[in-house]
Amino acid sequence: MNIETVSLYRSDLMNEVKLKRPGGITAIAILWLIGGVVNVYASFQTISQDVAVLPYLSDSAVHPWFSFGVPAEIILGILNLFLGLLQIVTVFGLWTGRRYSYRLALIVPIILVIGNVCSIALYASAPAESGLGFNVGVSVVGLTVSIMWVAIYCRYISKPHVKAFLGVAET
Repeated sequence: MNIETVSLYRSDLMNEVKLKRPGGITAIAILWLIGGVVNVYASFQTISQDVAVLPYLSDSAVHPWFSFGVPAEIILGILNLFLGLLQIVTVFGLWTGRRYSYRLALIVPIILVIGNVCSIALYASAPAESGLGFNVGVSVVGLTVSIMWVAIYCRYISKPHVKAFLGVAET
């Protein structure tokens, strides 16, 4: 690099204005970190319990639904694990104002809501004697909260000052 290139690069850096992180983004990043850690932990718990049950599914005393339900729950657990890890990665981008975090911050909550709907459908299809009806009630409450959160959150993250901080504002 020659001296002219260095001085041009320095002047470009000096012209960049570092925007202050909006307070709402700080709160969202903290909530996302907590949510991501909870999703990762819960997913590991679900996956490990379901994997431990897999060898018993061939027993004739086990209701046939479980041959479908347990593997389906493992798949949903893996999806939730992946989304929890994406949440944690997104936290860094939200905190530091990275462009990639804007798209992830819009997509991940919607996929989480879809995953919640799939969990409700799975538990609702379980036989009554399985005791999974409780999971349906808990999941419906979680889904309701998730939908409200996504609506409020997407509205906030689409505000011009937030988009400017994340580097996606229209110029």
